[in-house]
Amino acid sequence: MRRFALLMLALALPIWAVAQSKHGEFEVKNVKTNGTLKFDLSAGDYEIVGSDHESVRITYDSEPRDGSIGITADTDTDGPRTSVRIWRTPHNFHARIEIPKKQNLLIQLTAGNIQITSVQGSKDLGINTGNVDIAVGDPQQYGHVEAKVLAGNIEASPFRVNKGGLWRSFQLKGAGDYSLSVHLLAGNIRFY
Repeated sequence: MRRFALLMLALALPIWAVAQSKHGEFEVKNVKTNGTLKFDLSAGDYEIVGSDHESVRITYDSEPRDGSIGITADTDTDGPRTSVRIWRTPHNFHARIEIPKKQNLLIQLTAGNIQITSVQGSKDLGINTGNVDIAVGDPQQYGHVEAKVLAGNIEASPFRVNKGGLWRSFQLKGAGDYSLSVHLLAGNIRFY
């Protein structure tokens, strides 16, 4: 009897482990290069990566919960603008979002962490609480750079700025074509 109970426990453990995580994928095809992507994101950890694809590919992992994660996308057929909304995110939500390399980004995030790499274009982020990491590339490509945090740190080594504490901000003007703007209530901003 004891062997039977141990065998049943051993068989049930992998099923329980699989049920503890949720994986999904979502894709928006025919996203125009040099367009604008608008993201409205609920709490979570997000990694946005530039790629050679002409689509937005979202892969995510999270803990399961009642209800489903909501992901919608709207493409403006009159212009190069695509809007993506991710909502009803559960605890420990993580998403990797692959986008065309040359895109302007407009991002609203309720709370969490966001990392942006390999993306050329203007970036405008508004975040309540969390951490922002952006690989800026060549700092000369930006005509306007602005970062504000109510409570936290700004580390912007490509622009030779490092500030911490309350009500921290900086602005720079340059000769480039892109703009970079991050507004954060509480957390850390890092440009590298």
